[in-house]
Amino acid sequence: MEIINRDELMICGYVVETSVDNCSTELGRLWDDYRNNKSDELLEAKYRCKEGLYGLMWYTENHRYCYLLGREIKSTGVELPKSKAIKKIPPARYAVYTVPNNMSVFDAWTVFFEEEIPKEGYEPNAEIGLYFEYYTDKDSNSCQLWAPIR
Repeated sequence: MEIINRDELMICGYVVETSVDNCSTELGRLWDDYRNNKSDELLEAKYRCKEGLYGLMWYTENHRYCYLLGREIKSTGVELPKSKAIKKIPPARYAVYTVPNNMSVFDAWTVFFEEEIPKEGYEPNAEIGLYFEYYTDKDSNSCQLWAPIR
């Protein structure tokens, strides 16, 4: 795990609201739609996206959360269609954990929050409340988990 100070970033993409009970199906469908509909190419062409792919999460009500799958954009000067969402991530200090190849991302979040962050003497910064996965390549082979800390 490493600690990184990160500037503000904007993520543009496609969002679904789900729960822990339904996330496997709903997030699987979102990822499939994203790949099958060439959503990555559409975002790249229209919004001058930076490298990498993001899976951004924030909690809503009644044990539910939103998951935004998309790309970092450089500017927001273009009007977005209703099918896309933009979320601004404020500057913060982050704990960053690289998911081992033999572990699912779902299991890695548990290890990250329950073991890795506390072991280093930190706790998640719930005031920011945005957590994200960063995939360094379009094939989603390499994943980092990012959580704001204090």
